[in-house]
Amino acid sequence: STLPLTVAGTLRAEGEMDRYRFQVAGGTHLELEVAAAALGSSLDAWLRLETVEGKELAKNDDDEGRRDPRLEWRAPAE
Repeated sequence: STLPLTVAGTLRAEGEMDRYRFQVAGGTHLELEVAAAALGSSLDAWLRLETVEGKELAKNDDDEGRRDPRLEWRAPAE
């Protein structure tokens, strides 16, 4: 996928996850946010940014006391 990007998803069962793959150039600043509780959903979401190999780069569960997660991350310079 090409950035910037907005994604709308629906989770239908407990434990279900949505995953999205995208590439970023070195030095790219990312801002990722879930807007579930803010839209009235009971979902208690979390965000995890990882490499193709599954190595965790960043993670956020509840941002500043809200149930909706948000994270900022900058890709290392190439």
